[in-house]
Amino acid sequence: MRKKVCSIFLLVILLLNSSLSIVIAEAVDAIKENINKDKTKVVAEFNLTKYENFDTTTKDSDTGSKGVLAQFNFKTGVKFAEGEEYQPIKKTSINVDLPWIGEYKPERVEVITKSTKATNGGKTAKYEYHSSTGILEIIAENEDYAENVADARDEYEIICIYKSECYVAEDEARNLRIRANVEETFKDKDETKLVTNVDQNFDVKEKVSGVVSVEHQTDDIYDGYIKANERNPENKYETTFKETAKIMISNKDIAQKIEVKESSKDVVYTDSTIDKAQVQEVLGENGSIDVLDAEGKTLIAINKDTEADENGKIKVTYTDRPEIFFLRLNNVEKEGIIEVENSRIILPTAIIENNAIITDVSVNGINTIKTKNVDTEKKENSAKEIEEDFIKYEYNDKITTEIKQAISTIETKLSNDSWVNNTTNDVVITETLKTDGPQNSLFKNPIINIEMPAEVSKIEIQSIDILYDNEIFKIVSKSIKTSERGNKMVSIQMEGCQTVYNESKTIGGTSVRVSLKIKLQKNMDNRIGSVRNKYSNEITNTIETKDIDVTLNNKIVDVIPTIYSIQRNSTGTVKYDQDNKKVVFNQNAVVTEISETLGDIPVDNNGILYERQIFQQRIKTTNTSNVKKTVSVIINIPDEYTYVIKTDDDGTIYHPEKDYYDLSVRYEYVEKNDKQITLDFELEPGETKTDFIELKVNDLGAKNIQKTANISYMSKVDGAESKEFSIQNIVKSTKVVVELKPAIGNTRREWVFAATVMNFSDEDIENVKFAFEASDFFDIKNVMINDEENTLNNVSGNSWTYNIDKLSKNSGQYFVITGEIENFDESNGCVYELKGMSTVYGNNVETYVSNEVRVKGYVEIIDLDMTADKNELKMDEEITYTVNIKNVGKTWGYFATYTDFNIKDVIPRELQPISISYNNYDVNIETIQDDNGSDREIPRLTEVNKTEDISTLIIPEGYDEEDAPNVDVQMAIPQGKAITMKIKAKAKMLTETKEVTNTITAEGYWIRKKQASVNTKIYKYDYEEPDPDPTPEPQPVNVTDVKLNVNTLKIKVNEKAQLTAIIEPQNADNKNMIWSSSNSRIVDVNNSGMVTGLAEGTSTITVTTEDGGKTARCEVIVTENSQVDPTPDPEPGDDIRVTGIKLDTNSIKLDVGEKKKLTAIIEPDNAKNKNITWSTMDSDIAIVDNDGNVTGIAKGTTTIMVTTEDGGKVATCEVTVNDTQVINPDNPKTDDSDNSSNTEKNKISISGIAWIDENEDGKRMTDEKAYSDMTVMLYDYKKDKFVRENNEILKTKTNAQGEYRFENIEKGQYIVLFLYDTENYSLTIYQKEGVIETKNSDAVTKNIAINGEKMTAGLTNILTANGDLENIDIGLVENKTFDLELQKYVSQITVQTKDGKTKTYDYDNKQFAKIEINSKKLSGATVIIKYKIVVANKGEITGKAAQIIDKLPEGMQFKSELNNSWYENNGNLYTNSLSKEEINIGESKEIELVLTKNLSGSSVGTVLNVATIGISSNDKAVEDENVTNNTSQAQVIIAISTGLVKKIGLTISILIVLIGLAILIWKNRKILKSVMFIVILFICVFGNMQQAFGATPGANKPASKIFKIRGVDTDVEYSHDDVNHIYIYGTTAER
Repeated sequence: MRKKVCSIFLLVILLLNSSLSIVIAEAVDAIKENINKDKTKVVAEFNLTKYENFDTTTKDSDTGSKGVLAQFNFKTGVKFAEGEEYQPIKKTSINVDLPWIGEYKPERVEVITKSTKATNGGKTAKYEYHSSTGILEIIAENEDYAENVADARDEYEIICIYKSECYVAEDEARNLRIRANVEETFKDKDETKLVTNVDQNFDVKEKVSGVVSVEHQTDDIYDGYIKANERNPENKYETTFKETAKIMISNKDIAQKIEVKESSKDVVYTDSTIDKAQVQEVLGENGSIDVLDAEGKTLIAINKDTEADENGKIKVTYTDRPEIFFLRLNNVEKEGIIEVENSRIILPTAIIENNAIITDVSVNGINTIKTKNVDTEKKENSAKEIEEDFIKYEYNDKITTEIKQAISTIETKLSNDSWVNNTTNDVVITETLKTDGPQNSLFKNPIINIEMPAEVSKIEIQSIDILYDNEIFKIVSKSIKTSERGNKMVSIQMEGCQTVYNESKTIGGTSVRVSLKIKLQKNMDNRIGSVRNKYSNEITNTIETKDIDVTLNNKIVDVIPTIYSIQRNSTGTVKYDQDNKKVVFNQNAVVTEISETLGDIPVDNNGILYERQIFQQRIKTTNTSNVKKTVSVIINIPDEYTYVIKTDDDGTIYHPEKDYYDLSVRYEYVEKNDKQITLDFELEPGETKTDFIELKVNDLGAKNIQKTANISYMSKVDGAESKEFSIQNIVKSTKVVVELKPAIGNTRREWVFAATVMNFSDEDIENVKFAFEASDFFDIKNVMINDEENTLNNVSGNSWTYNIDKLSKNSGQYFVITGEIENFDESNGCVYELKGMSTVYGNNVETYVSNEVRVKGYVEIIDLDMTADKNELKMDEEITYTVNIKNVGKTWGYFATYTDFNIKDVIPRELQPISISYNNYDVNIETIQDDNGSDREIPRLTEVNKTEDISTLIIPEGYDEEDAPNVDVQMAIPQGKAITMKIKAKAKMLTETKEVTNTITAEGYWIRKKQASVNTKIYKYDYEEPDPDPTPEPQPVNVTDVKLNVNTLKIKVNEKAQLTAIIEPQNADNKNMIWSSSNSRIVDVNNSGMVTGLAEGTSTITVTTEDGGKTARCEVIVTENSQVDPTPDPEPGDDIRVTGIKLDTNSIKLDVGEKKKLTAIIEPDNAKNKNITWSTMDSDIAIVDNDGNVTGIAKGTTTIMVTTEDGGKVATCEVTVNDTQVINPDNPKTDDSDNSSNTEKNKISISGIAWIDENEDGKRMTDEKAYSDMTVMLYDYKKDKFVRENNEILKTKTNAQGEYRFENIEKGQYIVLFLYDTENYSLTIYQKEGVIETKNSDAVTKNIAINGEKMTAGLTNILTANGDLENIDIGLVENKTFDLELQKYVSQITVQTKDGKTKTYDYDNKQFAKIEINSKKLSGATVIIKYKIVVANKGEITGKAAQIIDKLPEGMQFKSELNNSWYENNGNLYTNSLSKEEINIGESKEIELVLTKNLSGSSVGTVLNVATIGISSNDKAVEDENVTNNTSQAQVIIAISTGLVKKIGLTISILIVLIGLAILIWKNRKILKSVMFIVILFICVFGNMQQAFGATPGANKPASKIFKIRGVDTDVEYSHDDVNHIYIYGTTAER
């Protein structure tokens, strides 16, 4: 009865449980305090890290131990689903059922806690091993740690030591099964518990790692210094790094002493640091660590008494920097890890392969044994005990430490990051090539592209300067281009290669200073834009991109009206160019452009000028005709303006009577009374000239006055006058003016600008802004404000701004700005024009631009070159270097009449210096009285000749023997003078031939550093001259002439015509050409010779060869479309002009040697002049004769052109030449009938051997097999046909020894053709370098066609047979399979919601992944999927995956900024990143692809991404055997989650279970039946809970595994699923 009641009660509970779960399903969503079990998962994993059978025992001794060690790494933690709130773990309970070996459990177990970050933030866990059951308990508890460590894991090393009965001497296969139950208790409201079970098997046989092992943890190491040392042997850079050696002792009883030794070639140790507390923990009170030197001598013994520093560390410094790190551990007390932090250095001489350091590690376990030594002489039993060390354990390993590639880094700075659209923005962009440490790569031939925001409408490059680079780089091109995004871009291409680092933290590296003038669009929005800096570096083969924010401000409120008022009463055509702010006047083929500027700034403020301003009228005239023109421009100046001129002298006054200089008064504006100015121009055809006048706005005499002023113009062209036209301005009075004056400074580089700001109003004005800017090569050093020195605030190189807080009425302020000339471009000569302007502006004043200061100055420049009388030396031979130094600059007589500097030469140490001889100028100071009666010191120079002995090296202070200069001479050279220095030295005895570089340096304060170098080869002491090579070096083929297809050409405006240039000879090496137009306004020509008529007139098109500068010209006459041709219509019988030409086909395909004819069709058919010229764009690929016959020469594609003599009309045909060689068996054009020369003395033989090159080295070895029965044929190159015998093609076959032979062959030129088994064999290396001719292979693989039949054969080169030819051999290698396999995986998915929050999921090589996104967070979210593509070599030969293609899934986005090596084309993604990487047999290469998807309600579902190998290749030209494995796909399912959390239901379920448990235990007396009943109840309830909570039956369950519970008296079997929810302590599972 009781049982029935209990059963009914149980049934009611189950029904109630299910019903309640359904009823409360919606209510539980509101509870957030507890974790969501459905979206929280406990993760755990074992890895076998060590396995070894060990025996360190010794006979007749109790030292050492014997047994088996198995060590497992165990990680556990919790994984929260996307969007789930993290909850910290309160307690982690782990029960591990450890492996048995046979019938033996582990005898001893130790646990090393590596991390408990997931549970409690790093505290050591507690553990207990139950040896009776083989169960290990580990407990980690958390009391107060609540940091979010959702991705962290607890990590343990579990060491199992088995007794000696488990030891086997020979490797024996074993299976180690390890299981664990992990229970996580959370610190949520109800202290929720989650459980997972792990069951893993490890098959072992051989040793895995060692009982004592070492692993390294190393900071990032970069190869910058290493690569620099390789490129420049003079570099001595040492790469330092920190490395932690973690010595893991997994069995303390392995030996009494443990020795650990590490070593790497050319990588040394400088110091080691050991934590004393860690040593004591592992070694105990009686243990110690000995730090040893390379010979095993103790440097320091570390024990409990050794003193440590305040941090508990003990540091050992190695003065001799050994390559070996050596430790001995004595009396280890417990298992554990000892960490030693080593400081290491990669020496400059190190040869690093595969960008990795290989450290050899050896571990020895040593036992000390006492033995008795019997004294045989005394014959008595009085033996001494002696101690002897025996190595009983050995373990060797290699540790690989990766060295990362140095990064290309350019740091970008803007002088102005706030741009406006109502004026020109002056912006200086400084690009610093960071080379201040090994993490940054040096640069070679960098290209810098500076892409502007889309709002930039115009860029002008003012200057580009290279700073701090010692003239390593030069700029080879600078241009304005359009970027891929359609924006304007400054492109700078530099040439040069850095070999040394600039380790100054202040400078950081070479800087490229780009000075730009930037204009923005008028119609634009205020926004933050970006300047994109994209740069490349040939050393790293990378392209880097960096964006810099700029603020774009729209300052245009209203559209600016027309500045100029034009009176349209002139005879010519007058118009106003609004965009460029200029008047354009066209008269008699002369175009005159007039613009108004304040300095270089257009008058752009509604045409308003202010009193006292000095502005320019700029006149530009262009002759667009083909005849010379005389032009006069007459300017009438109104009363509102005064004509001014600027005095411009040399800045100094010379006093010849006393031979000294004074400064002059210079650069003052002088007012003139002229009211009419005439500017005259003599213009050649197509020539343009410019000039300008300067006008000053007169004082208006009163305040708040405004007037109009009209400047009238008239033009005369060849005496013919035009009527006047005028330009109108508004001139106004102003409150504040600024005036700028220059002065020479105190040194020959220094200039001073004095700016005066005056307030002419009757009121104080606040917040007046002042700005000054000078030429780019001017660098401001000091600013004085009203006699007080400024702190250089707001100074940016050549510009300075200042805010005048208050400008008092009728008073002013003045500024003195001092600076120096720096980084002047010497290629423009020694004379410079320095410009400066200042501006005042603000809310309370009108913008007023000062006069433009223009001053002339000079720089001192030295030209330096060096030559040598020899470029090769033997021991004791002398060499003479000739150094020529010339002063090509200009000295300022007031400061100095000469340039002084130092000459230094560190002569290569492979040479013995002898002497130097040179002329120089001695400087003597003479005191004179100047014209004012003052004393003045004047330098007087006297030329002297000197010779010095330099055979003994004198080492100055601050130098060492390696860098001390042999030559160090102070020089002084007057302007225009030169010095010649001769340096003599002789070659020392060298054991190896070496090439040395001698570099001489000139440097001084007033000049830019110059260097010149000479390379010399020095032969080793026993060098002997080789026999002269009878084969002359091939001579370069230079261009001798160039011609155009026509000499004259007539076209109309907007009509195009093609000019064709023909270079002679056709096989010239350099066929590059430059096209130019004498008048680009009339005719434009592009780089391929296509001309376009732009305006009426005549222009000469010139083509110039890059090699030799050969030229050809064509006169092009352009007529207007509407112009009537003065030539009357042709009468019958007159010439009919050619109107066009075409070919019978636009493309043909040829094999090598094949010919096809092209037919030209001239239109009209009755044109009189049908002469045409045929030409080819690349004669190396195909040639064409005068009849249009095209012959294929080599594989490739080129264009054949035909051009008419009349009109230069062009037609083209694309020719594609395949690599198949056409061979004519019989050539009807040759005749063998003439046998007059066929005497015996003209007969020769050709012979050779065919062999199997088994080691594929290209060399025939005596033990390698012969290739027999191969057909060999002989081709007569001159007769273009096969050799025949008795009217049959002459053939032979190789015999059993692989030999073949042709007898009685005429002298001539031949090709030997071998027909071999191409299915099973390929040819070996052709004439491999270093293999003698009698042993190498002389054939290459060619695709040929004989009588139309295509085949593959081996062909020799053309053989000239003037005598018998032997050893014309062919080597073959067996074909091997080539098979690349591609696999695609999902490696990471990141979800970013619209509020900016992100969650990342990592996957381990999954081809299928699924993510769920809360429906509330779906809209606006972005999914970023990172794919890993792995290409593996499954074949037998090395190869490359030259191209990978990925099909872009629909709805996915590709972003180039996330994928450096990928590009998109027509919906496919391509990468060639593996094209240069060999994939060895059995190896694989990985690349990464990142795609994004913007989510909405309709975008969920499956994303299927497919990748394939597009192009694969190998050196053997073998096709991929199995293309089916070249394609792989990865699938991602994006699903919507409702986010329901059924926590109340779970709580009630547990409550009901507890009630049921209590009743059942009370009702049932037999414990075992109670337990089983409880289990069944729990399973039923839990199953209902799962169903109620929405779990899919069977979903995510592991496969059931049945086992029995050991030690329990029952036959009930439990599945793996059951054990997921229970754990019976004290039991083990049967295996």
